[in-house]
Amino acid sequence: MKWICAVAIGLLAITGCSSLVADAPSPGYASLEFADARTGRGSIPGTFHSVGGLDIPTTSSAIYVKAGWRRIGYTCPDHLTMDRPPTTTAVFEAGASYRLKCVASEAVIERIDGE
Repeated sequence: MKWICAVAIGLLAITGCSSLVADAPSPGYASLEFADARTGRGSIPGTFHSVGGLDIPTTSSAIYVKAGWRRIGYTCPDHLTMDRPPTTTAVFEAGASYRLKCVASEAVIERIDGE
């Protein structure tokens, strides 16, 4: 019974920010992925924590963000954060693909063209 409650709470959390994040390609959304999604043994992958100030319940290195200006909370691969995760902002165009690159533990979001 406890796991049913946990799933229900998780679904409510996802639904609460569903206007900003989708879990699959959707009209009006852009894809955002980590350029370096390290998955090797002993490696810490990059993760997304929030979109628009709302926490997102995911450990994925790729998400779908509603088009428009958005603030993204993230943790770079192989970096630990002690306080709140850092944030960066970007303007996302519907249907486009973007990549978040960590440069000296700071983020640069760039559009991926023609891949």
